[in-house]
Amino acid sequence: MVEKTETGMMRSVYSVLIGLMLVLSPVLLFSQETSFSDDPTRFVGELDEFLKQADRKELKDLFKEFEKRAKSGVITPELMVLIHGHGVQMRNIGMTPSPYFEEYLLALDAMFKAGIRETRMKEWMTVYAEELNAIEKRKFKPVQNFLEFSQYFFTQNALRYSKSGITWLVDPKKGSFGRDTVGLVLGFEESGDLVATRKEDSIVIRQTTGRYYPATNTWIGQGGLVTWERFDQPEIQCALSAYFIDFTQGVYTVEEAELTYPLLFGTRKIRGRFNDKLVVRNAAVEGSYPKFESYDKVVEIPDIGGGVRFKGGFRLEGTSIYGFAGEEKALITLASPDGRLRFKATAEVFTLKREELVSGSRVETTLYFGLDSFFHQSVDFRYEIDRRIMRLSRANRASDQAPFYSSMHGFDFAVDQINWYLDRDTIKLGERSVGFTKGRDEMSVISEDFLMRATFERSRMWPISIP
Repeated sequence: MVEKTETGMMRSVYSVLIGLMLVLSPVLLFSQETSFSDDPTRFVGELDEFLKQADRKELKDLFKEFEKRAKSGVITPELMVLIHGHGVQMRNIGMTPSPYFEEYLLALDAMFKAGIRETRMKEWMTVYAEELNAIEKRKFKPVQNFLEFSQYFFTQNALRYSKSGITWLVDPKKGSFGRDTVGLVLGFEESGDLVATRKEDSIVIRQTTGRYYPATNTWIGQGGLVTWERFDQPEIQCALSAYFIDFTQGVYTVEEAELTYPLLFGTRKIRGRFNDKLVVRNAAVEGSYPKFESYDKVVEIPDIGGGVRFKGGFRLEGTSIYGFAGEEKALITLASPDGRLRFKATAEVFTLKREELVSGSRVETTLYFGLDSFFHQSVDFRYEIDRRIMRLSRANRASDQAPFYSSMHGFDFAVDQINWYLDRDTIKLGERSVGFTKGRDEMSVISEDFLMRATFERSRMWPISIP
């Protein structure tokens, strides 16, 4: 009885083993049929069988394009050897038809459609092989990220792509793939444009070179040119030196730059700091960039318009020009055609608009009439260059409330506004104008010699007019 039982058990084991072999044999056979051989000439057919496991239409369409290029010779034998090597390596480490082989074929398809030269393709393939070699414990995400990046780079010209955020663009034909001590890097030794876009807005650095690190979204640039063409003033330009950009941001700063502004400085270049920002267009901010600020705080502008000269620090924000103080206050002067000084103003900051306007707050002003002058220590100042009208207005600050002093008459004039009409050689005290409606209606006149009113009335001579 014991022997029969053992015999029965053996037969049961054999039956189970035979059953498992029958069940597994199709799988083992399929696995053998879809493994890649070492022969690159057989790779296309073997790849086709392997990709059929995914049963995806998109993958089938991708393979058809790949097969056409292989059969037509678009994929050269040298490239096919590299592609075959990638396929073998990917399959051996367990990468599946979808998403990994699909992402790989998409990257290849993007390169061919973009017209990338074979030498550049070989660079990419060398770097991709290194990415595969760096995989540890089946962590495929870095490789997948690289493949997705490559697709956007070759199809959208994007170093960084974002549907709703900031996208940075270059010419992919000028980029070369490589690795350095930091990691994967794209080098751009041939100068070209670097563009940041968000919806309808954009900023551009022209004729620049640099290196981009996808893992950190950083760009290390060298040289380049930014113009004010967004304001239809392409003649205003800033030449850049070395700079750095975080591509997750739409702003960057260049510590060493040279500004060319022919209308203000002729051929002279102004050294300073430059920064630009991608801003959504609206009235509040679109005119505030690009920005430039001079390192030299004694910049001279020989002619803002109408004989007005400036001396001090120089700052440009969009199309707005500011003169600011350095070790000394910023200086505005106005001379007559024969060179005589007619007006001087000093302040911490002036706003300058060439051929239009000069203005400032807390401005110390002096009007000159021969050897005499008309002075105030702190007023709101506005000179309309095109109309040749200067307005001096006392504000509510304590320093502004001091009176104007005329050395010609020896009087202090406690008046809230003075208008100087340069074409008429006339100064009007207490005259109201649009935008300057604050203050008192009356005017006080104080004589340093305590003169009587009759004496004052006799002194009312050119160029002062009292309404």
